[in-house]
Amino acid sequence: YGVGPMSDENLMQAIEGPANLMGVQVEPELLQEMIDEVRNQSGSLPLLEYTLLEVWKRRRDQTMTIRDYLASGGVKKALAKRAEEIYAGLKSEQQEIVRHIMLRLTQPGQGTEDTRRRASLNELVAQKQNHQQVEAVVSQFTSARLLTTNLGDQEGIVDVSHEALIRGWPRLRAWIDEDRVGLQIQQDRKSTRL
Repeated sequence: YGVGPMSDENLMQAIEGPANLMGVQVEPELLQEMIDEVRNQSGSLPLLEYTLLEVWKRRRDQTMTIRDYLASGGVKKALAKRAEEIYAGLKSEQQEIVRHIMLRLTQPGQGTEDTRRRASLNELVAQKQNHQQVEAVVSQFTSARLLTTNLGDQEGIVDVSHEALIRGWPRLRAWIDEDRVGLQIQQDRKSTRL
């Protein structure tokens, strides 16, 4: 069973509760903007949590402000903004690893939205790439809470934390659109092997 959208009151508690426990106030304009942005959306709590963390990092005193929220990119753009910041800070060979990883972690839609898919760390290592380099890039994106992993496990599964990253990061959207046919062929081959 899926969890439905949260009520405005529950959203308010999810936003203000943790901040108040830390002695931090949430500007009323910020509270209203965040509620408006996620109202009636199922599965919005992880995105809200991520955005609150980004706003928390940007605050200058004991108040979380709409200015900090806008600087983070808001609920819909915060993930893409963070992914682009990390990507821009990488060397070109690491950027190519990011492209490869993110395409492998995307299931192209056929008349539907593109979605995330899980993959083992071994599957994410391309022929020309070094396992440690791939693991280092995955680690950077995991530290930023953009990917999730269980690298301690024998198989080491990697997943995109939020599908909003697939839908909202312009660079990834361009990669997917450039390679949609190749991604679909790759997925079809995996399906026939199962």
